[in-house]
Amino acid sequence: MLKNITFLTVLLESCSTPNNDIAGKLLSSWTSTVRIEGSEKMNSNPLYIPLLPPGTLKIKLGFKMNNQLITEEQELFTKLQEIVRSSTHFWENQLFYKVQDVNTEENCITFNLKCTIWTDSQISTFINKPSELHSHAKGYPEICYLSELSTTVNFLCKEGNSIEVGQIIPHLNEYFSSLIVSQLEFEFPMVFSMIARLRLKWQQGSLGPISYALTNTSVLLPIMLNMIAQDKSSTTVYQILCQRRTPPIQNFQIFSLPGVKYDK
Repeated sequence: MLKNITFLTVLLESCSTPNNDIAGKLLSSWTSTVRIEGSEKMNSNPLYIPLLPPGTLKIKLGFKMNNQLITEEQELFTKLQEIVRSSTHFWENQLFYKVQDVNTEENCITFNLKCTIWTDSQISTFINKPSELHSHAKGYPEICYLSELSTTVNFLCKEGNSIEVGQIIPHLNEYFSSLIVSQLEFEFPMVFSMIARLRLKWQQGSLGPISYALTNTSVLLPIMLNMIAQDKSSTTVYQILCQRRTPPIQNFQIFSLPGVKYDK
């Protein structure tokens, strides 16, 4: 089963321009779609995780300017590639993926994320085997795989004006941080929430002993795993509202200029 979920289109505007030139402001229109793979008879209690090896979670970026596709032959496309290649810190250091490569595909920039937390062995231990042994149990999640996040951005500016890379990066960071905070962390925490993924990494060794201590079986493993995924305190919104940390635990400087490094 393949399912695509498309989020509402978002419009962004540059906050300021040199000499307050209104005509020089950059506008952008963003649309994102996620692709989900799962069984044909998906139940109402799915657990979304990234596509596992040999597969990877693909991030696909398409760029337009004034409704015209930015192609590989254009200088701006090359600069955008350089930005993406230099911006692995967020995915690797905060979301615990390994960025496999940065390629072009049908005039889109793509990169693949290999998950360093989830494994097939974990799925078997925490979900498949308990489901087989305790088929009567209720509340078990069904595994669904997130295989692609595809984003298309259309930069809008006055005809004849050029777009500077320095104008693009704030738009990239604002959109993707907003998408993660407002949508992806809530819908797919085990894919895009740093805290949810960290909790799994820290607690997975304790789930088996807890289940056997309480029931002498593995019956609680899928339920506890789902509890970690569904805990809304893992979201950035919760952390900010509760003022658990200052600044917030996530650093959303996702994209950067080549050669620029940001603190974790």
